[in-house]
Formats: sequence, C-alpha cells, structure tokens
Amino acid sequence: MNSLAKFVFAASFGVAPSIALADVVGNVGAVNQAAKGVPPGAGAHMLSLGGGVVDKERIETGADGKTQIVFTDKSTMSVGANSAVTVNHFVYDGHSGAGKQSLSIA
Repeated sequence: MNSLAKFVFAASFGVAPSIALADVVGNVGAVNQAAKGVPPGAGAHMLSLGGGVVDKERIETGADGKTQIVFTDKSTMSVGANSAVTVNHFVYDGHSGAGKQSLSIA
C-alpha cells in the first residue's frame, strides 16, 4: 500500500495520518488491566488486544498494567508493571528472515 493509499484509508476512519503512515512492527498480543502506547507525533492511547504497534512507539504500564507485544517476525516482548519501553528501530524482511531490532527500556 503506497503512502497516498494509507493516508486515504486512515482519513476514512478518522485516524491521524502520522500514525497511519508509521511502520507497523507488531501488535498487542495481551494486555492486563491498563497499558498505553505513545506513537511518534501522536498522543497516548490505551492499548487493546490486536491493536497495532508502530516503529518508535513508547509502551508504558502503570502499577497494575502488563502487556505483550508480538512483532512481525513472531518474536514477543512482555512488559511488566511500572515499565516503559520504546521500540527504537525494528526492521524485518519476511522473505529472507533477516531483521534488526533495538529497544530502550526504563
């Protein structure tokens, strides 16, 4: 899907174009209680099961929050309570199986 098609698709659903144009690197595989995501250039939103996670998104949990992210290469990351993780960079080529990932954890 080219950038213009992504923009039109996002606009038809009322999604901020900056979020829609970001590279989806995985989705939320589990969320217990409350966790939020902060995509680059957008406000915070509550994570929900199956929701997308984009490159450079910050994932935050409170005292009662936990979540699991399933990346496009099928690797998973669990985020425990009182944590913050930023997906700094994620690249995966499904054809060759090669990829790179870097995260910041607090």
